[in-house]
Amino acid sequence: MIHIKPIPAFDDNYIWCISNDDSDLALIVDPGTAEPVLKHLNQQQLSLAGILITHRHLDHIGGIEQCLEHYPAPVYGPDSHAIKPVVTQPLAASDCIEFEQIDLSLRVMLIPGHTSEHIAFYNSAFALVGDTVFVAGCGRIFDGTATELYDSIEKITKLPEQTKLYCAHEYTLANLKFAAIIEPDNPDIAELIRASEAKRQLNQPTVPTTVALEKRCNPFFRCHEQTVQHAVQQQFGTNASEPAEIFRLLRQWKDCF
Repeated sequence: MIHIKPIPAFDDNYIWCISNDDSDLALIVDPGTAEPVLKHLNQQQLSLAGILITHRHLDHIGGIEQCLEHYPAPVYGPDSHAIKPVVTQPLAASDCIEFEQIDLSLRVMLIPGHTSEHIAFYNSAFALVGDTVFVAGCGRIFDGTATELYDSIEKITKLPEQTKLYCAHEYTLANLKFAAIIEPDNPDIAELIRASEAKRQLNQPTVPTTVALEKRCNPFFRCHEQTVQHAVQQQFGTNASEPAEIFRLLRQWKDCF
């Protein structure tokens, strides 16, 4: 059985560790720092089968070299000059990676917008989405564009609804405050706020989420809904209704929230 466990890092990062009951090897996703990763591997008596990188930001790659000093392993990630010095296995859209040691196959999806080179790793059960999607939110736009990020999220919405989405930050409660302003009468948002607050009071992660839950609660997944469109129209004094434009304005609104 595959296990995906969070390794908390910095103030709100999650570094993901993927392992299998039948193996002493593991994959580490986006190790922004090495210390908690090495501690986790040691405690769980695991060695490193590989490192997966979704994008180039330092809080996702800063611990790679130190991890490799202890556990030499291949590094899989975007084919980008910005991170190529540490990526040994550059990836392109639709590439398939086989990890026979832990009985796992993953495909690659290009999801630019947060950054231009951002990728996700996914299969029929889960997707590792980095900073593109958060619970009830999405990533900021750095060197990508709003159109790219909208298209990337549209790709994710087309995954099976039960697909678990593993994002890289604990931003849920802040995102839900914004979502509740956009759709104050959405009962799914209200219920997710209650459930997420209960988890955080117990110091439990609110991640993963699912595609189905995000379709009900995440305003960035709901730009085709009249309630979201109306909120954006009221905020910006516009008649815009095309979902990609609603998304652009919604992201602009969230940047200042």
